[in-house]
Amino acid sequence: MAELNKYAKLMGVSPDADLAEIKSKYGEWRTRFESQIRSEDEAVSQKGEKNLMLLDRAYQALAAHAVSVERESAATANAAPVSMSVELDTHRIGFNINNMEGFRFVNKWQVRRFRVSWPGAKITFYDNKLKIKALVFATEIEYRHIEDIGRFFFMPFVFRIKHRAPDVLPMIILNGLGLGSKIKQLNHEHGLGLPLSY
Repeated sequence: MAELNKYAKLMGVSPDADLAEIKSKYGEWRTRFESQIRSEDEAVSQKGEKNLMLLDRAYQALAAHAVSVERESAATANAAPVSMSVELDTHRIGFNINNMEGFRFVNKWQVRRFRVSWPGAKITFYDNKLKIKALVFATEIEYRHIEDIGRFFFMPFVFRIKHRAPDVLPMIILNGLGLGSKIKQLNHEHGLGLPLSY
């Protein structure tokens, strides 16, 4: 970095100057040093040659740094956003998700369902959402959109999630050994604020 600062001072630019500014300054100094080389005074001509060699070295170092900075900046801009969610735990489940309101289908042409039996799927709890994944299917619901997690028809290992999450089908039924106690445990340990009714 010290050498880069030295070259930047020599060319009269900032060490973090962009490539366009470096090229512009390089052109100015090169014109000046080339005129020195053409001088009839041998001492001035030799000085011009040395200055030009040093200028080329400075340009190469500063230009390489500028290109590197531009590439890093572009890579950061194109990188996928970093998820700030913290994964708390994963549990094997079975589930049934479909386009129903209670026991009545919304429209017979809109019937969509996805069913996976235990333990073919998994539910992952994060600090602000849960994610259900199986085969090619995946959905996630933020805790703030969950209205209730309760037993489905009083069955011991079967639970229904009532929610208002956009773009998620309304009826989600989960089943799994120890699922109810796992949700209670995580809800208590991490203060997730899940509305449990079992």
